[in-house]
Amino acid sequence: MLHTGPRKWISRKLIWKLRKTFSDPIRSIRLPTGLELLLFPENTFSSDVFVTGCDLDWGAEALFSRFLSREGALLDIGAHIGYYSLYMLPRVKEVYAFDPNPDVQNWLRKNLDRFPDAHVVQMAVAASSGKKRFIPTASPDVAHLDTSNNDPAAIEVDVITIDEFVSKNSLAITGIKIDVEGFDIDVITGGRQTLIKQQPLVLTEAKPGSALTEALTGTNYSVFALTRENDWSRRTALRRIVGETKHKAKMLFLVPPRLRGEFQKLEAR
Repeated sequence: MLHTGPRKWISRKLIWKLRKTFSDPIRSIRLPTGLELLLFPENTFSSDVFVTGCDLDWGAEALFSRFLSREGALLDIGAHIGYYSLYMLPRVKEVYAFDPNPDVQNWLRKNLDRFPDAHVVQMAVAASSGKKRFIPTASPDVAHLDTSNNDPAAIEVDVITIDEFVSKNSLAITGIKIDVEGFDIDVITGGRQTLIKQQPLVLTEAKPGSALTEALTGTNYSVFALTRENDWSRRTALRRIVGETKHKAKMLFLVPPRLRGEFQKLEAR
C-alpha cells in the first residue's frame, strides 16, 4: 500500500473487489512495456498487479527492463502467471518462463502461449539438476521446494541449473529474474558460469548477506537495490549494497561489470 499510496491502493482494491463480486471481473491490464497481461479473479497475485498498477516491486521492473538487450534472452525463474515474462518480452529476443507448479500452469500458459517468443518450462531451477520434491499451491508466496522431504502434499518435479539449461540450448542471456521463495541463492549458485561468461543483469528476491556474497564470489558482480529508509517511506533510492544493510529493500539487482557504471550514475548520493 505504501508504494502505491493509500488513496490509490484503496480505490483500486475496491474496484477489483466490486467487479469480482458483481460477476464483471477485470480480465487484463496493459503492462508499461506494451503487452496485455491476462488477470484471473481467483488469483491473488492478479489482484496485486492491478492494485499496484504494475508496480509490484518498487519500480524494479521498469529499471530492470531499461538495461535488457533485444539480442539476448530473459530467464524468468518463478514465473507464476507470467507478469515479468510479458513485462520484459518487448525488450528481449525471447523469454523462458520457469515454474514447476502445476497449480499455476493454466494461468501461465494462457498468458504466454499467445507469443511465439515466450516459452514455458515446467521445471524448477536450483544449484544442481535432477529431481526434487515440490509443494504446489496456487499462491506464489508459499509454493516452494520441499527441503524436509516429508510433506505429504509434495510432488516430484524436474530440476535444472541455469548453466545446464543455457549450455544445452546455446542461449545468449541478457537478464535473469529470480523469485523462488527462499531458494534464490541456490539458483544463483547453479548459474555462476553463465554470470561469469555472459554477464546478464539479475533481479532477485535474495536477501543481502554472507550467503549471497559467497554465491557471487569470483563473478565480479555488484549488488544494488531500490531502497527505502523505513517501513513508512514511499520514496525509493538506488543504493549499492555491501553485506547487510539497514535500508529496506524488496528486490536486489546483481549488476555485472559491464553495467556497473550505469548503476553508479543512478545511485543515491
